[in-house]
Amino acid sequence: MDHIMHLFDEPFDLILKDKKKVEIRLNDEKRRRIRVGDTITFRRMIKPNENLMCQVVKLTVYNSFRDLLESLDPANLDEDIRSLHQIYDETDEKKYGVLAIQFAML
Repeated sequence: MDHIMHLFDEPFDLILKDKKKVEIRLNDEKRRRIRVGDTITFRRMIKPNENLMCQVVKLTVYNSFRDLLESLDPANLDEDIRSLHQIYDETDEKKYGVLAIQFAML
């Protein structure tokens, strides 16, 4: 199954440069349909005709952004959590939990 996700310029460019290999999202109903082996088409938010195709290689569910970030790289933990809360509401984080989607470029 192919999933479509929109990204701002910076994360899109990091994937393009092979420097980003994990996407963090709420584990909402839409994300719960993702399976290892599925593909994700990442679309640049401001230029939706620019796409990157990736394959899901691992999925990990966490209770919170804090739990997820502590497992990845706790160096800028508080700053990263504040950044994520600008995109995702804390109420939704508590309701759904979060998902780390590890992927590889195709």
